[in-house]
Amino acid sequence: MDLIMMYIEEAIDGKYTEWKESECSATCGGGVITKTRTCTNPAPQHGGKDCSELGPAEITLSCNEESCAIDGKYTEWQESECTVTCGGGVKTFARTCTNPPPSNGGKECSELGPSEKTESCNTQECHRFHDLDFIIYHLLRHDKDALQKKIAEEPMVLHYQTRTDMALLMARDEMFTEAGGDRPDKPNVMIVLTDGKPTNPNEDFDFKAFSKEISKDFKVSIK
Repeated sequence: MDLIMMYIEEAIDGKYTEWKESECSATCGGGVITKTRTCTNPAPQHGGKDCSELGPAEITLSCNEESCAIDGKYTEWQESECTVTCGGGVKTFARTCTNPPPSNGGKECSELGPSEKTESCNTQECHRFHDLDFIIYHLLRHDKDALQKKIAEEPMVLHYQTRTDMALLMARDEMFTEAGGDRPDKPNVMIVLTDGKPTNPNEDFDFKAFSKEISKDFKVSIK
């Protein structure tokens, strides 16, 4: 009689490894962590079950959901008017740390430079009316040549510029004053001829708005 022996290997079901976790996809503002595992601890053998009944092989979790720090940045410089119309003054440039403002622990703008600075302006010599050798009242007493000579000797040179705005400010602040030769008992009359386009160095200078504002200091008749 022949003896036949059969070896039947036991089925081994698969099991998962421990989870392996990735780094968060973002350092702030909300990211994702991925966790993975494999069905190799042990792997299924001899017809054993795989790991599908033991749950997923991969899952994702939210991470670093706190808001990101935002560093502050400066706005554009805002320029003030010069403190004087002549003789040397100062204009101030200012900006604020609001573009955007710092938030969530972000840096202030101190490392980006100052929020305010000053520059010299209107350094040209003042031409006060009482310093001239003649005033309008005496013009009729000068002959043409003497008048032209006196005008040529005046030191102010405009270099092809028309600063009607500066002329109006000087008239307001210096011309109709006691120091400027004004006589309180006499009416003051000033005639301004302009095309309304002064060559102000500020590109955004609005002469119409300037005229409207300074007209409050005069009794103006516009023709």
